[in-house]
Amino acid sequence: MTTPTAAQTQQNAAQQNLAARQYLLRTGTPMRKYLGRFGPFAAGTQMQQRLLNVGILTSLDIDVVAEITITAAATPSAWGPYNFIRNITFNDYTNQARVNVSHRALQMILSARHMRAIGFGNNTRLTDLAVANNAVAPIIQLPTAIVAPVANNFRVSAHIPIAYDPANNLKGAIFSQIVSGDQILQVQLPTAGQVFGATDDAVYTAGVGAVAGIFVDIWQNYIQPVNLGAQPILPLQDLITVYELATQGQSSSDIAVGAVKYINYPNAREVLSAVLGYNNGTAGAGNALTYAADISALSIQLNANTTLREYLGLDLLEKQRHMFGSDLPPGYYYLDSRRVRINTVLYGQVQILLTPSIVTAAAYTEATFESFYLKGTALPGISTGA
Repeated sequence: MTTPTAAQTQQNAAQQNLAARQYLLRTGTPMRKYLGRFGPFAAGTQMQQRLLNVGILTSLDIDVVAEITITAAATPSAWGPYNFIRNITFNDYTNQARVNVSHRALQMILSARHMRAIGFGNNTRLTDLAVANNAVAPIIQLPTAIVAPVANNFRVSAHIPIAYDPANNLKGAIFSQIVSGDQILQVQLPTAGQVFGATDDAVYTAGVGAVAGIFVDIWQNYIQPVNLGAQPILPLQDLITVYELATQGQSSSDIAVGAVKYINYPNAREVLSAVLGYNNGTAGAGNALTYAADISALSIQLNANTTLREYLGLDLLEKQRHMFGSDLPPGYYYLDSRRVRINTVLYGQVQILLTPSIVTAAAYTEATFESFYLKGTALPGISTGA
């Protein structure tokens, strides 16, 4: 008998995974479980919630509501309500971080996946007044006028993908029918200064007020597989692949007018996209984030000697407009590699090169990467409920 080559073994595993994925998508039952409303939380709290160990986890949804009191008319920042949820973290049952992302970067990635600007609208649609929307209440609620304490007059939601595409591609899904181990969702809520602040990092750039009574609703979306015999048929490669959304955090070092700021891609990843934020730090409400006017050049470089892509600020903004069908809030740039992923295993170094044209002492960058990588651990024992 001829021993299969490594390529043949890999191809056979891919074919088996595809067959199991299609069977699961065809026969498994999509489930949506409301875990409940949690709170009230004080400003600056990090909410933590354990998920249910059921089915094959594909995504999570959260709604955040709060009581906003405004005593002097408020002005939303460039990102408005998407600055309320400061960060979302999700760790699986082995404590592996799957998601660690800011809400505004998450909205950019979701918009790119859907090829439209989801969740965004003009300032009228961000308010809690429906008169300009044909008397249809907006999904996002962001009061701006003077208002006495009113429960839940602020609302913003977030969709948190765990599998890449629950309807077609289950890479990243998590087999959660385990007898031990916790899966933890964490949501970082804003401090009072992050709600009413003087920069585009706050919810409001102007106005006076307070926030109280923050509540978080959580839904868990999963597939309930059909068992054949003792165990279900599972797409094993999908389930040992991590679909990662990771924000590297803010960096204020090495930023100067006309100088190159280097931002490293993550190692050992297949990178689908990068979201780059640049805040030039200019003082004044709404002036820190701009539409490409503060960037003179932007590129992606391999191994410090091969330039993969080059952009000018307005050039990239135009490409984003074609992709999303509109302008998204300023200061963030989407670098797409979905069709042909940037595999950082193949290169010693992959970097974003940013050349700013406007810089102050408060300037910073923030980078988020959307990636695949193999977890490299065996699946846990399958619990049949017997």
